[in-house]
Amino acid sequence: MTPVPPLGVPQVLSAAFWGGLWGIVYALLEPWLARRMRWWLGGLLFGAVLPVLVVWFVVQPLKGLPVGGGFAPASVLLVVLIHAVFGLGTAMLYRLGRHFARTAPRRL
Repeated sequence: MTPVPPLGVPQVLSAAFWGGLWGIVYALLEPWLARRMRWWLGGLLFGAVLPVLVVWFVVQPLKGLPVGGGFAPASVLLVVLIHAVFGLGTAMLYRLGRHFARTAPRRL
């Protein structure tokens, strides 16, 4: 519940908001990713590349931190792994949601 600058929004709400936006980006890219690779690999690569690049080259400089956090090897690996798992989870939830949407009874 720690406030996050500049608006003082609780950290958990900020993370949920940005995670939701990244989920929308994934949903838009999913057909392209699924055509080129397996869904799980597309999710892993999505998470390991796009959010990481935004964190390194947009978010950290805006917060006054060095680009890429200084690119310390241990932190680079940790950031990429955490975001890759996020991408895989996003892909799993997307596929699960599509499955339930297809099998749900239709109501008028």
